[in-house]
Amino acid sequence: MRLFGVLLAGLVGVVALTPAAAAAERGDKSEPPPIFPKPQSVTPRDEFVVISPAATLVRGAATDPSALAVTRSVLRAAGVRWLREIDDQTDVGFSLLTVYVGGASENRATGGALAALGVADSAGLPSGGYVLAAGGSKIVLDGADATGTFYAAQTLRQIIHSGQRLLRGVAVRDWPSMPLRGVIEGFYGIPWTTADRLAQLDFYGQHKMNTYVYSPKDDPYLRANWRDEYPPDKLAELKTLVDRARANHVDFT
Repeated sequence: MRLFGVLLAGLVGVVALTPAAAAAERGDKSEPPPIFPKPQSVTPRDEFVVISPAATLVRGAATDPSALAVTRSVLRAAGVRWLREIDDQTDVGFSLLTVYVGGASENRATGGALAALGVADSAGLPSGGYVLAAGGSKIVLDGADATGTFYAAQTLRQIIHSGQRLLRGVAVRDWPSMPLRGVIEGFYGIPWTTADRLAQLDFYGQHKMNTYVYSPKDDPYLRANWRDEYPPDKLAELKTLVDRARANHVDFT
């Protein structure tokens, strides 16, 4: 297996080339990375991005917190041990890998990063639309709005895997085909627990769904006791669900 060295401020790390990278050296064309739901457009680039042990994350004051959390998790799982975070007005300086999170309304540095890669931004895309671009030493998550930025982060989660050192350059342009995408919990039988519902809401966010209708048939306050107010403990459970739904950009109704 061929090895190459990564120079990082005097620290040399050795990283094994993946089969995909070896194929790229031979001039082979690999397929675009599998992403679900299937994006509107995925364009491979003839380059690889090194997921280095140290990286810089550029965020704006309005960058979606959930998108940032997903991005941090993805980078750390991929092997980034030193993640420097700066705002969109700070000069990046030297960085082996720079990740920009947030569209034009969230991060003022994103537009320039996309222009450097020769990729069109998300302007004009509907709510939930986004552009994800990876090339050179940059990864850019550009949402048409905060939801789009969150969806871009979820796409990043699918194309960078745990311990992955090389990411095939790519430009993804995507937006929802349907305005409502989700689930109605309205079945009879064994009810979901709060933990089940929280896991469901995480699943919806990961797969870019935006709607959850709470209508379980076992909830007495939706049926026989519908005139009564929810007691404090049940309201606390519902608040936990609503907060998790909001973090996943899911409308809880």
